[in-house]
This record gives sequence, C-alpha cells and structure tokens, in this order.
Amino acid sequence: MGLNHRAITSKGPSSTIVRKVRRRGGWALRTLLVSLLGWFGQPTPAAAQTDNAPSLEVAVGPSLLRNGATAPNFSLYGGWHADVSGNFNKHVGLTADFSGEYRSISGTRISQYHYMFGPRFVARSSRASAFAHVLVGAGSLRGGGDSANGLALGVGGGVDLNAGRRIAFRIVQADYLPTRVSNMWFHDFRLGLGIVFKFGGR
Repeated sequence: MGLNHRAITSKGPSSTIVRKVRRRGGWALRTLLVSLLGWFGQPTPAAAQTDNAPSLEVAVGPSLLRNGATAPNFSLYGGWHADVSGNFNKHVGLTADFSGEYRSISGTRISQYHYMFGPRFVARSSRASAFAHVLVGAGSLRGGGDSANGLALGVGGGVDLNAGRRIAFRIVQADYLPTRVSNMWFHDFRLGLGIVFKFGGR
C-alpha cells in the first residue's frame, strides 16, 4: 500500500511540521538570494575606480609625423605632442590637441604644427583606458621664412596604461590628419606616446 502524500501534508501534527519546514526553508532561500544579490551588487575596488574618471587629463610626449606635403624621402618628421582633455563623465569629454614636428631639408628647417579640438570618447577599466577622438582645427607648414596655414582634421585614438590614480603611460596614439594648405589636401599620419597626468575626479 503506497503512501498518501496529500494525507501526510494536510492532516494532523505532521502537516504543521511540514508547513513550518516549508516556511523556514522559504525564508532561508530568500535570505540567501538577497545576500547573494547584495554581494554581487557591491562594487569592487576596480569598479569603484573606473566610476570616478578624472576631471582633467594632460598628456605630453614625443611624436613622429609622416608629412604628406614633402617628398617621400623627406616625409618623416620628429617632434612633440600634447593634449588637454576635460571629462564630462567617465566616457565623454572634450580634447584640445597640439603638436609640432620638425625636419631639415637641404639645410632648411621645416616645421609642421597642428592645433585641433573636438570630442573624445573613452572606455575605462582599472588597468587601462582606450580612447577615440574626432578633431578639427588648423595646420601650419613653415620653412625658409615662409608659412602656409589651412584647415586640419584629425581622426584617431590610443591606449593609456594606468600606473596609479593620478598617472598613466600612453603606450600608443595614432592619428590620421588630413590638412588643406594652399588649396591642396595633404594626408598626414602621426604616431605618439607619452605620459598622462590626471586631476580631480568625477
């Protein structure tokens, strides 16, 4: 003769015991689920760090420019690069980008400068930040006492490796810089690296 499950759970003292066990079991399960959800919901130190982006970032370092306005044998220029970025939040900011590269050709010193501004988009983690920007501004080519100025555009990005809360190393930055000078478009490419200083926090 088989056991009657309904009779066991619905009649007599055993039904009270079953209900108590069920209530206690349900309470324990709910407590466990709430505890787990609370534990997973707590930010880790790394997550807390990425939630607080710096208000201002200043980067400076060496750069190498392939200048499209000069002959291929003389197209590589060396110099410096700097940018100042203000962050609206941890993902979006505004960048002012400046650079100057130089070379001597047949005894004449040639200089190429860029001054550009535009939005910056950043993906951040506890170890590094990857960014991309779209820039517009001016370019200037100078040499032999003459100069030519025109429109400059910039599309590119890079990666900063964090060395602490207030400092990072820019391990690479690459930009395509089309520049219109003397009614002609020249296609410049720039590579750089450097050090980043971080101020404030958001």
